[in-house]
Amino acid sequence: MAETSINDPSENVIRLIEMTMKSFDSALKNSDNLNKAEIRRIDERSMAETDRINALRAVDVKAVELANDKTIKQAEVLARQLAENAEVLRKLVDQTAMNLATQLQAILTQQNERFSALEKANYENMGGIKGSQMTKSGIIAAIAVTGTIIGIVVSLINAFVK
Repeated sequence: MAETSINDPSENVIRLIEMTMKSFDSALKNSDNLNKAEIRRIDERSMAETDRINALRAVDVKAVELANDKTIKQAEVLARQLAENAEVLRKLVDQTAMNLATQLQAILTQQNERFSALEKANYENMGGIKGSQMTKSGIIAAIAVTGTIIGIVVSLINAFVK
């Protein structure tokens, strides 16, 4: 019998293994390319989302700045109006106090003139002790009327100041 030699592995098997290895290498390269493409796509989406969120935050920050500016301007206007109103009220209270003081002075002057006329008439008509008693009672009445008038004026001034 003739001996036939068997080559193990055969040329056919070696070619099949080489083709399979090339196929695996090609699949591995394709898988790497697909992975790199997916990573780029994810990075791009991540950057796009980051940019979108940053744009929203920028809008929110601008809105807060505008609201803050408006609030500051409103506060300045209110402060100015408050100062103007306080000045107007102070002037009105001062004017009212001067008017009341002038009116009180006129009333007191008129009362003093009346009491002087009464005293003079009492001295001239009554004379002596009876006249001095009338003068004392006139003075007491004048003091009472004057005190009442002063009390009324003080009450009015306090009412205006409050």
